[in-house]
Amino acid sequence: MNSIAIRYVLIALLVLLLAPPTLFAHHGKDFAVTETAKLPEPKNFWLLLSGDFGSEEQLNNENTVIEFTPGILYGISNSLAFEVHPHFTEEEQGEFAYEAIGFQLRYNFSYLSDRFDFGFASEYEISSKSEQENLVDLRFIISSETGKYKFALNAGFEFEKETSFVARLGVGSEITDNHSFAIELLSKFGDETNIDIIPSWTYETKYEHALRIGLGFSMDKERPRISFRSILIFSL
Repeated sequence: MNSIAIRYVLIALLVLLLAPPTLFAHHGKDFAVTETAKLPEPKNFWLLLSGDFGSEEQLNNENTVIEFTPGILYGISNSLAFEVHPHFTEEEQGEFAYEAIGFQLRYNFSYLSDRFDFGFASEYEISSKSEQENLVDLRFIISSETGKYKFALNAGFEFEKETSFVARLGVGSEITDNHSFAIELLSKFGDETNIDIIPSWTYETKYEHALRIGLGFSMDKERPRISFRSILIFSL
């Protein structure tokens, strides 16, 4: 594994242990990629530190991609939250460059059902490169949690150069009070069709500060890809 990815995980573990407790721990980041409809409590901030180390083959050449995405999630009200997250990618060994910044609004419509949480997310991502189109992402969210089991479904559209339909499905279960396992299926249909499977493990404190580590496997025969994903979540 790349030394940068190893350092990232070690730093994440240290921050997780030192993170202050909070009485309100909803954040909607219960999976590696798939979101649930839960939102932070009003006036609560959450820090999100995401890392993605991927390796894919293109025209018989191996291409390594490393991306770091810090973010801030803030609860505006019981039904509305705001998130901002810049993207940084490695251009040279050990040197990262600013790639884009995303702004997201998340809405919660849980009053519609006692059993399920419903939500909607809208995101606008501004690229740092003039030749690259900005991204608009609109998706509906449905999620539920029963006992030690949870699931979430995200479905919507991404608008960039082409319009793509994107769906994410996550299913997870607690193993112990602090450990859980999940598996996600990501699919994108448009100019290019991609299907990924991501199993993940999560360590979560009793205050729901969390470290999540997942491995992504692409099912694209022309561009096989394996990625290491991690996200650290804690309150400010």
